[in-house]
Amino acid sequence: MIEIKLASPEKLVEICTQLNIESNCHLKIYVAYDGAEELGSCGFQIFGKQGSLDFSYMKEENLRMIEDGLLRSALSLMFETGVEVAVCGGGVDPRMLKRLGFQQNGTEYSLTLKDSFLTQGCGC
Repeated sequence: MIEIKLASPEKLVEICTQLNIESNCHLKIYVAYDGAEELGSCGFQIFGKQGSLDFSYMKEENLRMIEDGLLRSALSLMFETGVEVAVCGGGVDPRMLKRLGFQQNGTEYSLTLKDSFLTQGCGC
C-alpha cells in the first residue's frame, strides 16, 4: 500500500543532503512509501498566503501517478493552512504543473488554489 507522509526533521535533512538542496525552517517534504521503500518526495514551503512547490523527485520515471499524489498532497496542505496562491519556479516537471492547473507566467508557474481542483469537486 502506498502511503504519503510528512518527513520527520531527520528525514528532511537526509533528503536535502541526498538531493543537494539547502534546508531551511520553512521547508516541508512529503515522502511516498510502498511499505518501507521510499518511492519519491515533494518539497514545498508556506509563507502566509503564498506557497511554493520547490521540487519533486521520483526514484523511477514510471511513478508519475505517485508524483501527482505527492504534489496534490502539498497543495492540499497549503490550501488547508490558508495559502491562496502556489508558485513554482523550477524543480517540478512543467507537465505535472500543467496537469494540476498551473498557468505559466514567464519562467514561473502559478495556481490560485481557490480556483483549482481543490474546490472543483470530483467532476462526477
